[in-house]
Amino acid sequence: MTSLIKSAKVTNCWLKNNVILVTSVRNHWNKDYKPGPYPLTATERAAAAEKYGLPLSEYRPYRMMDRLHAEYDLLREDRYNVNAKFRKPMWYMWAQFLGTMFGTFGIYLLFEKIRMFPAVLPKQYPNQGKEHYTFESN
Repeated sequence: MTSLIKSAKVTNCWLKNNVILVTSVRNHWNKDYKPGPYPLTATERAAAAEKYGLPLSEYRPYRMMDRLHAEYDLLREDRYNVNAKFRKPMWYMWAQFLGTMFGTFGIYLLFEKIRMFPAVLPKQYPNQGKEHYTFESN
């Protein structure tokens, strides 16, 4: 785990020195994040509904301070905690994962040889001198 943290530190130092690789805009508010004006009149609401491809009866703008969804915190951007303590060691989790994958693959290979429905009749192979299929029209 410490190797991951060290590699992240090296990567951060490398990105600080190479400004071209950093894509974020710094030191001011990005205009794309700012919400547009709230449609107040009926014509503004109709124009906004047309902009989003909705019928006017279905268009309902959200005000900035409205109540949010009950699980809003679950819908936001996920953040990875580097210092998280796992319940089990990493080698044990990898052993569980690989054991499950190889076990499933082993069961697949084992049952690939076994026929689910055995053949009732012998296979019919074409013999010389016999005509099995014809596509001629009479």
